[in-house]
Amino acid sequence: MTMIVLLMISFTRFQLDAQDGAVVKKEDLSKRLQKLFDEGVQQLKLGYLDEGLGSMNRILDKEPDCIDCLIQIASIHFDMRKYWLAIPPLESILSLDPEYRPMAWVIYGESLFFMERYGEAQVALKEYISAGHKEGKWTKQARKVLFHAEYAEKAMQTPVELKIFPVTANITSDEMEYHPSLTADGKTLVFTRKIDGQEDLMVSYWQGTEWSPATPMESINTRRNEGAHCISADGRTIVFTSCDKRQGIGSCDLYISQWTGENWTVPVNMGPEVNSTAWESMPSLSANGEWLYFSSNRRGGHGGTDIWITRRSVGGGWLTPFNAGPVINTTSNEESPFLHQDGRTLYFMSEGHPGFGGQDLFFSRKNERHEWSTPKNLGYPINTSSQEGGINVALGGGEAYMFTDRPGPDRTDPTSTGDFDIIAIELPEAVKPLPATYLKLTVLDRSSRQPVSAMINIQSLPSNELYNRGKADKEGGYLICLPSGNMYLINIEAPGYVIYSDKVTLINNATVLEPISKEVFLTPVEEEISITRPRETIFNLQNIFFATGSDSLMETSRFEIKRLANFMKNNSGLRIEIRGHTDNVGSEEDNLRLSEGRAKAVYQALVREGISPERMQFRGFGESKPLATNDTDEGRSKNRRTEFVILTE
Repeated sequence: MTMIVLLMISFTRFQLDAQDGAVVKKEDLSKRLQKLFDEGVQQLKLGYLDEGLGSMNRILDKEPDCIDCLIQIASIHFDMRKYWLAIPPLESILSLDPEYRPMAWVIYGESLFFMERYGEAQVALKEYISAGHKEGKWTKQARKVLFHAEYAEKAMQTPVELKIFPVTANITSDEMEYHPSLTADGKTLVFTRKIDGQEDLMVSYWQGTEWSPATPMESINTRRNEGAHCISADGRTIVFTSCDKRQGIGSCDLYISQWTGENWTVPVNMGPEVNSTAWESMPSLSANGEWLYFSSNRRGGHGGTDIWITRRSVGGGWLTPFNAGPVINTTSNEESPFLHQDGRTLYFMSEGHPGFGGQDLFFSRKNERHEWSTPKNLGYPINTSSQEGGINVALGGGEAYMFTDRPGPDRTDPTSTGDFDIIAIELPEAVKPLPATYLKLTVLDRSSRQPVSAMINIQSLPSNELYNRGKADKEGGYLICLPSGNMYLINIEAPGYVIYSDKVTLINNATVLEPISKEVFLTPVEEEISITRPRETIFNLQNIFFATGSDSLMETSRFEIKRLANFMKNNSGLRIEIRGHTDNVGSEEDNLRLSEGRAKAVYQALVREGISPERMQFRGFGESKPLATNDTDEGRSKNRRTEFVILTE
């Protein structure tokens, strides 16, 4: 399910009709050794590898040129990914009779390839291809491995700088760990651990200097396997894979669970809109929670497992998934997508795009026309001849967590195989995502300072689309990732409170962005109209926009107008005064006229939304009430504003 399917070749793959040759075949052995051979084959079939290999070696002690024995030994070592042990018997086979099992050239070439001896691998594979064998699976395999070997030999000449950060024993263990997933603030790490064939989700928390000891996610884990997951940017949603459940739709399905503030809800199958009768796994939620990427071998793909995409519907469900397309997917396997919080950079693992062996990590970037760039290998030695996958890139783009089974405890020993472990690396500049940050709001009652579970709408400009609609949690908290290159309009509303608006501008940011944290204080409506204050409360309509020097409302203002209109409709006894202000550019008379025209434009827009004129009045103040200096662009921008106050008389 969540393990990467290794390129395994069963020990029967060499069992084709023998050709004549001056070698010792099984039928040339004595009856006693033939019996020992058959016993060895049976032992290997049953998984008793030491016993089976022992039987073959005992025959070789008597008959060193037993080519069928060498085939069995080479095959088993290849299947076990002990390529350094497979190469000697393969060389013996080819020296005894290079045509006895022609596909031995392919296995020999693959073994050299996985040992990162790419030049030698090409020689062996070309030897097989040039012999003119009938086109079939072996020829296709030879061409595929040759394709990768030619790429790898060239790419290794320009390695990328790799810096590995230690991941403490609180995360890694003697067991297998893989598929790390981080929250946007980098404080929660969820990953899969496999113990005795049982996969469970584990969680660890950043304690300032190191990760806490990982603990099982008890409210999600069952006696079935749970893994191959993602945690949302705000840490409040988990989508994960589970297989062979009674309520399942296919062999493996995607399930979803929400954090309530105290525990995780009972996981729910994501239904036939997402899952099929095939295999679905390895999900990735976009930063705003609107898109879900995942792997599947369902019909309609390009071959093997593909990356598929679905979008959340207006009603909160999910739409029919669509294939990520032939730029991303190949006729081989593409899995474990991770869409960075920048919303445009996709990391994934593939064995179809040119790489160094096994599954490699790649990235592709989406342009403004939603077209993916040609995937780029993350480079050697981030990728090696081993399996690399499940990358999760931190918000800032500099650090990434991934898993690998490259050999040895130090991940460099070529003479022993390793299990999957999680490592942390520093990403090279060329493969980093675009800048992004997160906005963390805490919504509180202005008077009591108690949390308010308000609805929060984020609008993205210049696309003019709803970027996210969410609800503050029990503590008033809300976190959303914001890619650079946009302005984000923020509207916050809760029953019984005056609406609040703000904006975040990230249009000209091209470097790493610092997270934004804000406390938002909402004003209770009843308090505002029932208590006489020495100073009136002014509410700034941050997301009202006008053309330069004009009182014509821009289209981007319509969301703020609708929010204000809905607020007025929900508080039918309320009366307001709309106020306009300008900077000091131009004459005082012109500015006074412009500010009044802008206030009137908002008034008229609200009338068109069904708000009675008797409930509103408007007024312009020109440049007379600045909030900041008019000597800077930033100051003048603050002074150009539209406000409203609640009238108590």
